Amino acid sequence: MSLTDILIPDWIKQGLRRAVQDHKLPHAYLFVGPAGVGKRTTAIALAKAINCSTQSGEACDRCAVCRRIDRGVYPDVHWLEPQGQTLKIDQIRQLQELLMLQAYEGRMKVAVLDDVEKLTIEAANSLLKILEEPPQGTLFILLCQNLGGLPATVTSRAQVLRFGLVPRDRLVTLLQRHQRRPADAERAAALSGGRPGHALGLELPKALELRAEALHLLMQAHKGDPAAILGSAEQWAKRKNDHSSLFEMLLSLSRDLAIAQAGGGEGALMHGDLQATLAPLAGSAAPATWWQVFDIIHTTQQAIIHNANPQLALEVMLLRIGDAYERPRQRDRG
Repeated sequence: MSLTDILIPDWIKQGLRRAVQDHKLPHAYLFVGPAGVGKRTTAIALAKAINCSTQSGEACDRCAVCRRIDRGVYPDVHWLEPQGQTLKIDQIRQLQELLMLQAYEGRMKVAVLDDVEKLTIEAANSLLKILEEPPQGTLFILLCQNLGGLPATVTSRAQVLRFGLVPRDRLVTLLQRHQRRPADAERAAALSGGRPGHALGLELPKALELRAEALHLLMQAHKGDPAAILGSAEQWAKRKNDHSSLFEMLLSLSRDLAIAQAGGGEGALMHGDLQATLAPLAGSAAPATWWQVFDIIHTTQQAIIHNANPQLALEVMLLRIGDAYERPRQRDRG
């Protein structure tokens, strides 16, 4: 895929294309935005545009260079991803050794570092030294979801490009170009939350099944039955591969419940097809309560990412959600 074909802001496409054509690339870019908005795809497209055999400033996607970069076997494009939960200093040192060598065949070496907010302090300091005196003929592309976890000294050494969410109508058009039926494209676009990568990779039947399970979990917490809550927490703790998708679904549902209670119509909801189902639950609590629920879910998500015991974290989450519902009811009764 070339820069032209990627669903990202036009100003990013034009700026990158111009930098390649004019040979005025910075020594480092920092692509910032949520997962699934095109950062990684853009990094690949940029690496191809720089080294493509046509030298047109854009990837042709047909030459041997473009095809090898797509397959991840081009010797002058290097990828670095976290080992476990972090990017480690040994990984940065090994990358530095590779980049000190001459390019094997490309016009420029490209080093893509994914999830750079997961750099350890030592790794961040090591990377900073490299960015201050970058190897000749090398472009660094740093990818991160938010700048909060990245040292300001690293951020300041790169040109920051912010990737945002894509409007729903553009996602629908994209999905229909990929042979999705109009109704399925509408639903997948809504569920993706504005992220093209997520929309394209979404298995709609599985996503809808997970949504039903997530909604059932919220309703269990609302009812406040301790036995049901503890049983569900135990079951979900075992489904580690589904944790990321579950939390995304819980967050989007709680967001919709808050918006529905505040008077938002179907067009404002990610789950607009569930408007009639969500309305009674939304009406059972104030918008502020639903945003509190959203915060409880997000806090639990982060705790599990940072190795909290999943079952205990889920138990506490569901009980806290139940408590968030109950306190306003107690005030009303009082």
